[in-house]
Amino acid sequence: MERFDWNPPGTSVDDPFGIVTPNEVLYEFAGPEIFTFETKTSLFLAYFCDFIPGSFRHLIVPTTNRTIHQLKDGTCPVRDALIQEQDRMWVADLDGEGRCKTV
Repeated sequence: MERFDWNPPGTSVDDPFGIVTPNEVLYEFAGPEIFTFETKTSLFLAYFCDFIPGSFRHLIVPTTNRTIHQLKDGTCPVRDALIQEQDRMWVADLDGEGRCKTV
């Protein structure tokens, strides 16, 4: 089987999140697939999109409590929640402890 690795365009940045610890898990399968987490100043939505040996790749976007409530009651599709902040989205590779390996 051929392996597909996606290296997103853009520049690497210093870790803007610290340790990513799920606040509220919105969907779980083999682990948290869609969840929220907070920093000292912001609320974020994380969407698991790939496993790379040693890393869990997530799309991470800023979000609001209103958007989270809309996701939970089914009035906002996940895709819409992810693209609301079109100018700010990160692709982050997290290790098993929630530390960003690359952003």
